[in-house]
Amino acid sequence: MLKGATGANPNPRIEISRLIEKLMADGRRWASAESEVAKLELVDLKNRVIRAAAWAMLALSSGLCALIALSQAGIALLTPVLGSTGLAALVVTGLLLAIAAIAIMAMRKTLSWQTESIFFRWFTRGSGMDTGR
Repeated sequence: MLKGATGANPNPRIEISRLIEKLMADGRRWASAESEVAKLELVDLKNRVIRAAAWAMLALSSGLCALIALSQAGIALLTPVLGSTGLAALVVTGLLLAIAAIAIMAMRKTLSWQTESIFFRWFTRGSGMDTGR
């Protein structure tokens, strides 16, 4: 049984209500601290996404420049063999389109997604609970 500071038995309802008030106050402090941690994590995630996007833009622009230089070099290399700059450009363009088609097919295969949770099943096509399996 709980005893007060004086040693007398306090009213148990008052003691329980104090404990509940303390528990509620602790819960509010915990929720506030968790909210602050979530905000900090979100800011960190936003900064990481911005940095990743900047690196991706640099990689894409560098890749495009390299592709243009490679195309010009391929045309210059094939022109003497094929006897025509236009035909060499056509061959190089066909090769690049084939590479692009393969990359698009690989991307579509990579992006195919099997839903597992019921939450994400709502966003898939088909009959509500269909998992696509």
